[in-house]
Parts: sequence; C-alpha cells; structure tokens
Amino acid sequence: MDIRFGNRGEGMIRHLLLAAMPILAGWASCASGAVAVADHDRLWLDHMVPFVICEVTGAADDASQPATSGCDRGAPPLASAEAAKIREAITQWNEKFGSELRFVAADSLGHKERGVLFSRSKEANLCSTDQIGRPKKARRTNVKIGTHCNGFAASETPVGTVLHEMMHVAGFYHEQQRPDRDAYLKTHVPHGFVSVLFDVDGAGQWAKGNRHQTRMLTPYDFGSIMHYPIRNPKKAQLTLEGLERLDSQGLTINDPGRRDAMSANDIAGMNELYGSDSRQSLAASEPLAKDAHSPL
Repeated sequence: MDIRFGNRGEGMIRHLLLAAMPILAGWASCASGAVAVADHDRLWLDHMVPFVICEVTGAADDASQPATSGCDRGAPPLASAEAAKIREAITQWNEKFGSELRFVAADSLGHKERGVLFSRSKEANLCSTDQIGRPKKARRTNVKIGTHCNGFAASETPVGTVLHEMMHVAGFYHEQQRPDRDAYLKTHVPHGFVSVLFDVDGAGQWAKGNRHQTRMLTPYDFGSIMHYPIRNPKKAQLTLEGLERLDSQGLTINDPGRRDAMSANDIAGMNELYGSDSRQSLAASEPLAKDAHSPL
C-alpha cells in the first residue's frame, strides 16, 4: 500500500489516521478525473513541483557513514542505482507532462516548504506518498521508495512504480477507488470507517470515493498505472461488466497493477487536470521552494 506513514516514533492516533488518508482526503475535498483532486487549492501552483533526492553520494567515512545529499532528519538515503531510477522516472514524466506539470530539482527543501523529498523506505516492499496533491498547508511531501514494492513477488521496484507515486503527488487517487468501481469489481476488502482507520486488509487503498464529490474524466481503466492488482480473489473479483471492460482493453486478469507504463487514460487525465484550460484558473500566487532549478 502506498499512502501512509510508518515511522515507529509517531503517535498511534496519528499513524492510524494517516493510514486512512485516501478516504479521509476524499471526504475532505472533492476528487475528480481518473481519479484526482478537483480542489484547485490542491493543484500545484505554476505547474511545477520542486523535488530533492536523498541519496548516497560517496563512500563511508571514518565513522562508517556514507556521504549523502538532500537528506533531512534521518531520512534513509537511496543508493545511487535507486536514485538513478528516480531520475529516470522524472525524465519520463517531464517528457510527457513537462508543459502541464514539471518536476524541478531544488537545492534544498525544508519541512515547511511545498515540494517532494524522495528517500528510501524502511520497508523493502513498501512505496509510499504521504500527501495526495499539493498540501493546502505549506509542508513537504515525502515519497519513500522500497526496493521490492512492485506488487509482484521477488521483483525489483520498476520505474513505473515511481511514476505511480508521482501521480499521487500530482493529485491522483487509485483507479479502484472510483465511485463507479462496483460496476467492474466486487471487492472483499472491508470498507467501514473503522476498517479504513485501522487499514484492515489494505482498506484505505480500496476505499471508494463519493459519487457526489467526484467527476470522472475517463472510462474505468484496468490498465491504469494507478490500479492495484486484482489476481487475488480474496481482494476483488470481476463483475460481468468488468470482464467485458478488461477484454475490450485487450488485457487479462494479470495485467492490472503491473506498473509497466502510463495508460492513455492516465495521460488524458493529467492533460485534463493540468492542461491549458486548468492553467487559466490556477493562481500563481506563491513562489517555488528556494533555489529551484531545471532538473537533470
């Protein structure tokens, strides 16, 4: 699952509330697209996202601590190969969406500055983002990348999984959280408030959005980079309409959740959310994080 805090030092209540972030955030603000925030206050001003990568930059010193760059308050650094994967994802993103929403490297990023800090997850099979969209209150978004959080056993985290987390940063929820999800999937994950609060069986990642608070801009997309795997019948089963939809997309039950690449609907959703029409309604009233400059 990929929207949570997991630091042991945090208070229990804070941990449980943030584990429920997808549904709580959906209730607190409108969601739209496939499926994304509609509240313009949660879209990125100037269509740019400052970022810093916490990474190892040199060999260990006499204290056996490797030289690092971009790290803050004990954030675990990414190895050079992992940092390269982040940069590859950012390059792919900016090639697709550079005019809609560009990730821009910054020299530094404080806790109370809007932007993204990429660092290593303490859990190998967990990739996480602690904010969906631009935070209303000035604060940093933390994206933590594990080494094996693809969702497929014994496989290394692909670039597509990093792009998945970047979609959360842009303001997108999981595809299986769409309000029309039940027409395509019958889920067996508990959806009550307490279940979501305690993240029982990943309930927070499957919590369905409210139809009155959403506007969906694309058809249901089993090929979305934001969709979770559906191979486990204990999690979800396809409805007849879902089977037809999967077949019409030329996909099999093994395809959702693969994180190979963004789908055409993912790209269309991003273009709708941050394209030329949205530009006219977004106020550029706030500067970027200090020292932001062109990435890579």
